[in-house]
Amino acid sequence: MPPVQKLAPRTIPEAAAPLSNDLQEVLQDALDSRHKSGDTYREDLADAFAQVPQETIAHAAALCRELGNEAMKKERWDEAVEHYTSVLAAYPQDYEVLGNRSLAYLNMREGHKAMLDAATAVNLKPSYTKGFYRLGCALEECKMYKESAAIFAKVVEMEPSNAEASGRLFKARSMLEMVMNVERVNDPLWMHKPAPPKSEIQTRAEEAQALNDKQVNALREEMGKASFDFDYLFTHMSVDDKWYSSSMLAKGVNAHLVAHSAVLAPQAELARLMDSAHVDAFAEAIRSHVPALVPNGQAGVVLLYGSTMGLLPVLAMEAGANKVYVVEPHGFNAKLAHASVGRHTLLAFEKENWSRLPMSLGLAERTKQAGSAALKLGKYDQAVALYTEALQTADSLDPQGNLKATLLCNRSLAYLKMQEPESALQDAEAAQKCQPENPKGYYRAAQAHVDLGYNGKAVAALQQVLRCSKKGKNADAERMLEQLKDAPPIAARQTPRADGASKPQPRAREDRAQRLSVAEVNEAIQARADKVKTVHGAFDKLRLHHELQHKPDLVVATNFDFSLLGKGLVTALNNLKSEQLLRREAMVLPSAARVWAMAVEVSTDTGVPVHMEAIERLFWSPALRQIDMDAAFYRRVVKPLSHPLVAFCFDFRAEAPPIKPSSATLRFTVTAEGKANAVVFWFEMPLGAAGVISTAPAAALPQNASRFALGQALQFMPPARVRAK
Repeated sequence: MPPVQKLAPRTIPEAAAPLSNDLQEVLQDALDSRHKSGDTYREDLADAFAQVPQETIAHAAALCRELGNEAMKKERWDEAVEHYTSVLAAYPQDYEVLGNRSLAYLNMREGHKAMLDAATAVNLKPSYTKGFYRLGCALEECKMYKESAAIFAKVVEMEPSNAEASGRLFKARSMLEMVMNVERVNDPLWMHKPAPPKSEIQTRAEEAQALNDKQVNALREEMGKASFDFDYLFTHMSVDDKWYSSSMLAKGVNAHLVAHSAVLAPQAELARLMDSAHVDAFAEAIRSHVPALVPNGQAGVVLLYGSTMGLLPVLAMEAGANKVYVVEPHGFNAKLAHASVGRHTLLAFEKENWSRLPMSLGLAERTKQAGSAALKLGKYDQAVALYTEALQTADSLDPQGNLKATLLCNRSLAYLKMQEPESALQDAEAAQKCQPENPKGYYRAAQAHVDLGYNGKAVAALQQVLRCSKKGKNADAERMLEQLKDAPPIAARQTPRADGASKPQPRAREDRAQRLSVAEVNEAIQARADKVKTVHGAFDKLRLHHELQHKPDLVVATNFDFSLLGKGLVTALNNLKSEQLLRREAMVLPSAARVWAMAVEVSTDTGVPVHMEAIERLFWSPALRQIDMDAAFYRRVVKPLSHPLVAFCFDFRAEAPPIKPSSATLRFTVTAEGKANAVVFWFEMPLGAAGVISTAPAAALPQNASRFALGQALQFMPPARVRAK
């Protein structure tokens, strides 16, 4: 239901003289419809009202209009319609009253009547925007979405900043698309037909919506540029700002947004990121071990095998690592890790240096306006500080020098008000260098020379003012020249200060933070970003002084899957040891691995009397298959036949020798009778202070261990009948 809009009150005309008794009698007879035909009643009524004075009719209509407005405010829609109808009886072409009665009908959910009133109003006044808006609402109430979208598009064209019309336009377009989709689905051949071309109404609606978005975005941008300091962090920079375009890390943010797409990400990496146990375990391991590296005399170099979608290198940076290497063989993951580090670096730098970041030109202009306001209020110290802050931006972002010259002249005036002519003269001369044809810089210099007692220099500066002024005339300069003619020719004079001191010296002001230049910001952020290097290559191809420039103090390996060895964990660690990339005191997480095995029977019973022995022979395969013994399906088809036993143990520590291929004979303790045709494997690994991680099924999970959602590995073997002893 459309909201009730506030109606502007009108002045009620003064009441005319009371009607005469004869006229009252004529009106009563005309209003009596008994024993009259319709035409006769209307003729008598018209003749009677023609005898009523115009002042009386105007007063009655104005009173009815106000009564209608009051009824609208109190949401008495029926009463408002009656009062507005009375007004229209006297003034049938009052388009505003028609629009108000249309709104009352809308609130009564009588869309057809509202549409007639609104259409009449806009015909009487084609520029009546409110009438078009109410016409669109009435059409929408009548479920004429195509027509309402066209009307709302016209309203947005007439008033691009009309947020209500924009919202109604979006709703009408959505309903129109839904209706069109329903019509297409009802067509049995709709799948074989091309999409219908956009109608003129749709095109106009989209153009109107775009115009509205442009106006609203411009308003938001203007509001954002009006603030500074803390609010600066929430100001959206445009591509026209030099800080944005030349910032290496701003480009990194864009790269992160482009790269952060689940379409490009490997499903295994997405699953790993969604596994809270996996993320929490390695995050806790990094937070626990990285801060202990540097205090113990180590260099603080961390090597990460896998980045968990860019999360782990960011955590390592936060924990205090001096250098982080990330090895990612997948191109998308490598790009995402690099972009995540850049984005985190930029945000962290902004958080720590919010008051020193360079401003955009629009923000510098606002700061100048704030300084001018402080100058008018007599707060000269604050004005100087604001002008100084804006000047730091103008130096790097204002190649024409217009803003810089204005700021220098304004700060020169503030210094003059503070009785610091030396500082004022320095700013005036700097403004002259910026814009040699700007008379204001010479005029400020003349004022400073007068305060310092150099009348001759002041006269020379005023002559420059006249030279640069339009048509060689400047009232202020001419007035000052007249005053200097009568002044004594003093070579040098010290202007006394209010506190009794003389010859004030320019002083540095630290009451506002000194802004960094774009080059300084990029250099500082680059230094931070250089702490992390992303190596796009295989896990087992690292070499010192090539991919790695430092030997790591901590190695964190996440490159394993349900089979433990499937992602190259063992080969990667063997490569570190064979290339002598590990210090003897270096820590490796996980430091070891223990692989458990259990004999099982995988059922092939289909529930029908068919001999399955031939099919069971086909099940044997040397490839490992991923299963989840806690899932309902595998609980039904996989039957444990033995106790779990430790099949293999791996030592990943730096001082341990490289791991070589080996074989082992598994001797299970059978606990149930059945046909053993497969072995299930899972592993558990210690992560130091972060505890133990495991992929065991819930029934075999060690106490206080974190269970990864990787599942278990199943390998088929030739079937053998077993029974418990």
